[in-house]
Amino acid sequence: MADHGPAVNKKRGAEEDDGPKRRVRRKASEAPKIIASVVTVSVGGGKDMKTFIVNEDLLKTHSDFFEAAFRGVWKEAKSRSVAFKDESPEVFEIFYHFVHTGQIFSSKDNDFTHDKNGETTSKDLEWGRLCGSWLLGNKLLSTSFKDAVVDALTSKMAQEERWPLSMYTKVYPGSCASSQIRRLLVDVVVWTWTIGIISKGLEIKGFPDFLFDVAIALDQTKVNGRQGKAPFESESCQYHEHVAEGKACYRTMF
Repeated sequence: MADHGPAVNKKRGAEEDDGPKRRVRRKASEAPKIIASVVTVSVGGGKDMKTFIVNEDLLKTHSDFFEAAFRGVWKEAKSRSVAFKDESPEVFEIFYHFVHTGQIFSSKDNDFTHDKNGETTSKDLEWGRLCGSWLLGNKLLSTSFKDAVVDALTSKMAQEERWPLSMYTKVYPGSCASSQIRRLLVDVVVWTWTIGIISKGLEIKGFPDFLFDVAIALDQTKVNGRQGKAPFESESCQYHEHVAEGKACYRTMF
């Protein structure tokens, strides 16, 4: 009868990894700390309301608003729930997916409608979705989410060679002077806008802060002109809020 005793010479430590099959086995001390505590976030009102069950630790990591809301002194901490009746469930879902993946899921197949000849008959709805996402991130005090949304904006511009035209009408009233997304939108004007775009009837006069920022940027551009690549074509953190706040970039958090 064959000997089925322990094969001492073939024994390996759990930390050894010499093939795909062995990767499934690890030391118990290496196991991630998974926090099971969840909270309920209700977004929207009436029949359009949507409920999200979210890991509390993820919310606190990516939002100073939620960090404060779920401290012991607030009613939200006791009820384990938060309601945003005036926010869009569609936009909050982008934030929900971001805290779990570090990515922005913002484009949809029906963002454009077309006529029988295949011509586009409506605006690109993704611009509004991304704008709403940044404003939500600003409300939630989520630096990581705002920075990721800005990256999604610059990525969309690079891939599709199109630029947001009227986003400033929403962003400027909902942001402070130091917001880096303002700088991005001003750079878009300086590097891409033409007389043809301006003549489309954009309501620039109603946004003096935007006009002032554009004027300063244009004046600074006179010195060197528009040479080389536009600043938003770079993949650096130049439009990220975390730089001024001394926080880690969201890219290092996932």
